[in-house]
Amino acid sequence: MAGCPFEGVFWQSNKSDPIKISKTTPTMGGSKVKGLNGPGAGFLIKGYAHFVASGPDFDVLKAKFAWLRATMAVTIDSVAQTW
Repeated sequence: MAGCPFEGVFWQSNKSDPIKISKTTPTMGGSKVKGLNGPGAGFLIKGYAHFVASGPDFDVLKAKFAWLRATMAVTIDSVAQTW
């Protein structure tokens, strides 16, 4: 997948095989979420991720973003508020 930041690390040419990423830790935040000390909060998510390139969830996103080749799905083990 040309231009994929994971190319050569996680992405393989056989996109039909699920590709596991062990112990992924994405973070998310927003200024409109009530935080521990006022407005704004961040969250650390721990879990396992894999790329999805077909199926009903992918089709919903593909309808909104025609350029989409795959999306990352995360199975969450834990979530912690960071601020």
